[in-house]
Amino acid sequence: MCTGTEPPFLNGDLRLAGGLSGFEGRVEMFQQGAWGTVCDDGWDVADAEVVCRQLGFADGAVSATTQAIFGEGSGSIFLDDVACAGDEARLTDCDSRELFSHNCG
Repeated sequence: MCTGTEPPFLNGDLRLAGGLSGFEGRVEMFQQGAWGTVCDDGWDVADAEVVCRQLGFADGAVSATTQAIFGEGSGSIFLDDVACAGDEARLTDCDSRELFSHNCG
C-alpha cells in the first residue's frame, strides 16, 4: 500500500472515467492543475488509438464511441474537434481547436 499524495500530473496527461473497467470511459485531460474533458465531436478510432497509446495500452483501441456514452464530464472542456492521424504520441499532438476553445454541445 502506498502512502502520501498522488503522483504529480502533467499538462496533457489523460485518464478514462465513467467506464465499467479501466479499459473504457470518457477521455479526461489534465490542464493547469485540474481535470477536464475532451469533447467527442468527430471522435473516431484514430483518436482512440492515440489515447490508448498515451495511456500505455499496448494493443491499441478496439472502438471509439460518441454521444457521451460514458456520461458528460464536469469542469472545463479542454479539447474539441480532435482529428488524429493515429500515429501521434500524445493527444495534444493531434489537430484540434485551440486549447480551451470548443463548440461542444
